[in-house]
Amino acid sequence: PYAAILCLFPFFFFFFFNSWLAVYYKIDSAFKVGFKNDGKVLALDLEIYNNAGNSLDLSIAILERAMFHSDNVYEIPNVKINGRVCFTNFPSNTAFRGFGGPQGMVITENWVQRIALELKKSPEEIRVPKGNHLIEIMIRHRVQQFLNLLSLVGVIVLQNTQNLISGGGDCSGRLTTAQLLLYEAKVTIVSVHDGEYHWFLERFPINSKLVGAVFSEKMASEPVNVNEFQELARRALPKMYFDFYNGGAEDQHTLRENMEAFRRITFQPRVLVDVSRIDMSTTILGYPTSAPIMIAPTGLHKLARAEGEVATARAAAACNTIMAMSFSADCTVEEVASSCNAIRFFQTYVYKRRDVTAVLVQRAERNGFKAIMLTVDTPRLGRREADIKNK
Repeated sequence: PYAAILCLFPFFFFFFFNSWLAVYYKIDSAFKVGFKNDGKVLALDLEIYNNAGNSLDLSIAILERAMFHSDNVYEIPNVKINGRVCFTNFPSNTAFRGFGGPQGMVITENWVQRIALELKKSPEEIRVPKGNHLIEIMIRHRVQQFLNLLSLVGVIVLQNTQNLISGGGDCSGRLTTAQLLLYEAKVTIVSVHDGEYHWFLERFPINSKLVGAVFSEKMASEPVNVNEFQELARRALPKMYFDFYNGGAEDQHTLRENMEAFRRITFQPRVLVDVSRIDMSTTILGYPTSAPIMIAPTGLHKLARAEGEVATARAAAACNTIMAMSFSADCTVEEVASSCNAIRFFQTYVYKRRDVTAVLVQRAERNGFKAIMLTVDTPRLGRREADIKNK
C-alpha cells in the first residue's frame, strides 16, 4: 500500500475471513428448543449475550436487531428471547455491516443443525416448507391475520369518530388503535411435551421492556422489596425517564424528609396473639381496600410501560386497592375508566379559570371516579435539576 500511495496508483485490500471486522463482534447464545419427532419446532427459549466492550456505543441497538432476526425464516409458535449487553474490558466494537441481523440468523441455523443431528436428518429436512419454513405459513396465516387487523383498525377508527361526534365528550368504552395493537402483541406460552422434551414457559407480553430488556448484569434473585424494584427500574429505563420518576426538586430536601417520615413508621410488636386469621382490610373515604395502602397520583406512566395508567388501574384492581389518577397522566379518564372496575380517585389543581377545573371534575364524575384530590401547594412548578440536565 505504501508504494501505491507514493506512486499515486490505486490499490485494493483483500481481507482474510479471520481479519474481517464482524468476527470481533462477539455475540454468544444459549438456547432450549422443543420439537417433534418429524422436526417441527414447537418452542424456543433463547438467551443472547452481546460483548459490548468497555462502552455501550451501539451495542443495545445491535443486540435488539440480533433478537429480531433470531427466528430467521421459521415459524416458531412459542418464543421467549432475552438479550443482555455485557460490559467487558475489551475495546468498544462500535457498529458493523449487518448491524446484528446476521448474528441472529446464525444463532438460528445453529439450533437447526442441532435438531438435524439429534433426529439424524439433514438440515434441509428441518427447513422444508412443510415443516418450519414460513413460505406457506405467511400466506395461509400471517397475511390473513394482518388483513383482519387492518379491518379491525378501520372499525375502531370509525367507532371513535362516531363517539367524538355524537358522544358530547363522553368516550367511555372506546378502544384505540394502540390498545388493539398491544392486545394483538400478547402471546401465551403453553406447555410443550413431546417425548423427552417437556418444559413450560410463562405468559409474557412482547411489547414494552419485559422481553428483550437489556441489563449489564443479572440480579441474583427476584426483587423482594421496594429498593430492589427501584434498582431494576434504574437498569431498564433510559436515564432521563428514571431521573424523572426518581428525583425531586432542587436539593431534594422534601424528598428525603418524606422518605424519613415513612421510615419512622414501624409495626408495634405484639406477642401471644392469635394470628391464624389476619385481616388488613380497611376503608379509605368509605371505600373498601385490601390494606391501608393506595396508589398515589403520579404522571406520565407511559414512560415506563406502553399502556400507561391503564396498566396501573388494572394492577390496583387486581390488588383490591384504590388508584388515584393524576391530572398529568398520559391516559384519559375515559381510557382508565373503561379498562377495569377499580375504585378510582382523581387528582387535579385549582386553576385560575374555575370553568377548567369544573370540566375536569365533571368528566371524572361521569366516568365513575369516586373522589377528587386537590393539589394546593403548587403555586409554581418545582425546579427539577435532573430534568434540566437531561434536556
